[in-house]
Amino acid sequence: MNIAQFSKISGVSVSTLHFYDKLGLFSPSKKNDHNGYREYIIEQLYELNKILILKDSGIKLETIKKLLNTQPDISDLTTLLEENMSTLEKEVADRKNRIQRIQTNLFLLKNGGIPAMNEIIVKHIEPIQALSLRRSYRKNNPTQSFDDFSEEIWQDLEKTIEKHQATLTTPCMTCYYEGLFLDQENQQIDLEIVEPLSKPLSITASEEARVITLPAQKVVSAIHNGDLTGIGEVFDNMMLWIEKNKYTVEGPVREIYHRVDTTEGTENENRLTELQIPLVD
Repeated sequence: MNIAQFSKISGVSVSTLHFYDKLGLFSPSKKNDHNGYREYIIEQLYELNKILILKDSGIKLETIKKLLNTQPDISDLTTLLEENMSTLEKEVADRKNRIQRIQTNLFLLKNGGIPAMNEIIVKHIEPIQALSLRRSYRKNNPTQSFDDFSEEIWQDLEKTIEKHQATLTTPCMTCYYEGLFLDQENQQIDLEIVEPLSKPLSITASEEARVITLPAQKVVSAIHNGDLTGIGEVFDNMMLWIEKNKYTVEGPVREIYHRVDTTEGTENENRLTELQIPLVD
């Protein structure tokens, strides 16, 4: 068959077939001695498909040419594709990590940076558009622990994120209105979990989750490194600092999760959490 017919059957353009022939990658079965026309046979589709599969996986044409010259069998090609897939997966993971670092740095640039360990600072933060879910937990609930309550509310927010395909940025946080940190004698812990959005999102009024804008505020900020069970001491030191410097608290405490590592055996030492206490400006 001629090149136009083979192009139609294979789905590869005539110009691409010419290019592959010029590279010495894939040539016609023969060329007509009289008119120079390229002629192909149906059996060549298998070889061409191997080239297309390898090219689609990201392998360069020169590499494909060298490989096919060794006449590899199926196991050789399978191994190569699996190795290339592993390389691409690592590249994707690296890019995702880089994006997360950029998102974190953007957040910090917009919100006055991050304090050094054991340092208490005052800074101004910018408004943050976010998806949130607010609920209350009754202390000493005999049917549900606070940890189980927390896991449940985060899972429910995750369902809303997946339902609406929300595009998130970092870091996520919890806002505590009363019962924990503030007004600790209250038997209800009123909290709101927050996932900052990188793109606008609309959800129906009937849904429990809502799109909010956290206001621009002046806050006192401090960093806690390690298990969250020790964060209460950080809060107490911040409140003493606020009292000493004659500031007034206004609004919920923000617990911001800059780094959460759930790798077994490293979770406590790798956590990096920021506490922000809003102040009257």
